[in-house]
Amino acid sequence: MGWQGMFNNLGTTIGYALGALIAMHFGVNWMYYTSAALAATAWLLFLQLPETRIESNKRKFQFSLGQLFYWPAWKPSLIMFLVCISLGSILTVMADFTLALGYENKGLFLSIYIGVSLLFRLISGRVSDLLGRAWSTAIGTFSQVLSMAILMYMAWELDHELQSGCTSCSRMGFGWFGLSAILYGIGQGFNAPSLFAWASDTADAQHRGRAMAMLFMFLEMGIIAGGLTANYFIEGASWNYPGIFAVSAGGFAAGLLLSLAWIRKR
Repeated sequence: MGWQGMFNNLGTTIGYALGALIAMHFGVNWMYYTSAALAATAWLLFLQLPETRIESNKRKFQFSLGQLFYWPAWKPSLIMFLVCISLGSILTVMADFTLALGYENKGLFLSIYIGVSLLFRLISGRVSDLLGRAWSTAIGTFSQVLSMAILMYMAWELDHELQSGCTSCSRMGFGWFGLSAILYGIGQGFNAPSLFAWASDTADAQHRGRAMAMLFMFLEMGIIAGGLTANYFIEGASWNYPGIFAVSAGGFAAGLLLSLAWIRKR
């Protein structure tokens, strides 16, 4: 799972850099043409993959609402939902927040956190296998609570400066912004491989696909919830950026408490 997550992040990191370069030099249309070509290449590669299911284990597909969720995987799925609230919010507002802080590179936070996450996935899988899944997610969520705390304070300073019209107010610098991205990347590096492995642990070979499907459903629901939350604060509330990061911090704190509780029950 660690290797899978590492290559997932590697593709995302290269995509941010390559997409920006293509859009800058050749236009947005060519960026989409390139994406379509890469997607077609991936599809061709999928066609060549060998089937890993034993023929005797294959069964005819039957849709049932009662089997839509694989409930033995509810613990990692719930934590996945909580940690992905922040991901939806950050993907929605971080580019604008970065510009508001005075940095020209919109993808600065994303580039740092994805790069750090890529590095930590090399070791987080081993930590997860050695200490257990809940220990690994506790480390990850604690790191991301600290990240959100830094961003909340920076957002509060920015709001205070804008509302008061203060031009000489001191603000936390790039070091703190970079530290928040590093802590966020450490958290992602620990959480993602551990949650995928945790969901896999809950199922036998015949139900592993359903366990992963449930995990991905909660992942997408978390991103949707985070995006809607960010939109609510930006459009309808005065406490916008601090509120967004506060909700994200609350999700991580809940994930941390659940992880610690499940460590104690082990």
